[in-house]
Amino acid sequence: MIKQQMTATGTTIDIEYDNPYWYEPVETKRYSEHVVTIDFITDMNIRVEENLDKNKSIFENSSEDICLFSKYLLGIDLYAWQIEFLYDIQDSIKNTSDIREFIALTARQLGKTTCLLVIIAWVLIFNKLPVGMSNSTQVAVISATDKQAKKLLKKLKLLLIAGERYMHRTYKGEFTTSAQHELGAGKFFSALLDYKAENNKTVISIKAHFEGVQVPLLNEAYGNSIAESHPPTAGVLGETVSLLIVDEAGRHDLIDDDFFTDELNPIGDHADAISIYTSTPWGPLGYFYERCDPNKEFFSEASLYCYSIEALKNESHEGAKRQYKKAQKRISDYEAAGKHDTVTQVYYCGFVKGALNYFDLDRVSEMFDEDLIRLQEFEGPCDIGVDFGGQVKSKTSITISRLNEDTGHITRLFEKHYPVKGDDDLLDDIALLMTRFNIQRVVVDDCPAGHTHIRTMERDLGWTVTRMQFSTSKVQKYGAFRVKLNKGLLSSYPDRPLKTEMNNLQQSSTATRSQIKVARNKTDDIIDSFVISCYNFLDDKVHEVGFIDWENYG
Repeated sequence: MIKQQMTATGTTIDIEYDNPYWYEPVETKRYSEHVVTIDFITDMNIRVEENLDKNKSIFENSSEDICLFSKYLLGIDLYAWQIEFLYDIQDSIKNTSDIREFIALTARQLGKTTCLLVIIAWVLIFNKLPVGMSNSTQVAVISATDKQAKKLLKKLKLLLIAGERYMHRTYKGEFTTSAQHELGAGKFFSALLDYKAENNKTVISIKAHFEGVQVPLLNEAYGNSIAESHPPTAGVLGETVSLLIVDEAGRHDLIDDDFFTDELNPIGDHADAISIYTSTPWGPLGYFYERCDPNKEFFSEASLYCYSIEALKNESHEGAKRQYKKAQKRISDYEAAGKHDTVTQVYYCGFVKGALNYFDLDRVSEMFDEDLIRLQEFEGPCDIGVDFGGQVKSKTSITISRLNEDTGHITRLFEKHYPVKGDDDLLDDIALLMTRFNIQRVVVDDCPAGHTHIRTMERDLGWTVTRMQFSTSKVQKYGAFRVKLNKGLLSSYPDRPLKTEMNNLQQSSTATRSQIKVARNKTDDIIDSFVISCYNFLDDKVHEVGFIDWENYG
């Protein structure tokens, strides 16, 4: 198999590759999936050595060059792909590049974490991204879980300890001033930590000044440089950050899209922060997928670095050889078990459509019509569906839909959802909508959470109410809804929250039954109300698996 790949200089080369599960190249503004050739490895290593100025100390060289810092102060010889990635980020830090968003989309165990640790250590120690009144570097480290983010900072401390030992072995006796001797005597990084400030599982604080060292440690800083871990929650909002790192950014099941758009982007924009996202692909949906933008759908301006496990094939590092050999064994095992999608996703950077998705992701995308808008009134007959929220996470949502009886096509006209436990105006809102839309029936989810509202609708307001029995009807209605979707008989105005909910519905099997469930930490309120609004438009003669929203029944 011949694949045309882009080299570091922007030219293309033909690479012969016989793996049948190769993922088609991800083309972006600057990069496609990159095959690391022997020539590329040689070029990257030469680039590092050419940047070494023998007239300067190792400290000065390290302060000016991130890869020299890795090699001479940490004792880490980087892989070729890491060198390219780090140098491009360094260019942005030095303002020789306009790119402020970087994505490492790589195979597992390829060294993403090492890259992040080197970057954090370098910018902290040499104050490469000063911000705020302290004129010091501020780093926010976020991962899919708070535990994982703290683990990354722990690894950073371990890396610095290993760097101290390397320097002690390599440079002992080569320093002149007492301060430099202390730094070179196995205490370089320990001496920089400010133990009077916070230094714990969630924070690393580097001293703003170190007397007697003729090197720009925390150059021109008035306060400490700090790296702090954060969970993927709103708690990060309000922080002043000059470097934003999100590890495992593709875990859309654990990091909500709203976290990126509502929390991370504002703090990054405030200080023109550099953002670095790393992950293996987790499926063709979510914020990370859109930033990678493999199909050029979302106009992403991020710089994408896409490296498969083959990036280690020609490396001379013994560790790389061992890792590549282990990966090939796993790949063989996966292929023998028929898990080709796993191979593509884990080792060849492919965004694989999940077999567990309830709705076909392409059909979901096709359902949204750019020519449609959310209507405020409609004269034709239509139904309104009401999905009642719970007391903890789920929200009340209402949707208005119409059926074209000639074609069988259903169109979503309107949707509104309320905060959790915040639907006090629900009945007034529906009454107002009835003056603007020709609503024939109010279809409700007949669950305990909605019993009070339902009785008011029927007894006091005299509305025509159709009760949808959750335990019996929803199974068939969801199946009939999916049939409509697959036939292209559903349409809606563009609505990202609805699309996200539909994409996050999963089907799974146990020993006794199959069921549909919502992905972890996700909701299904908006799609539920859409299906409910279509209750009278859907054919019941479809056998499907079922699920229960326990919050409404607890």
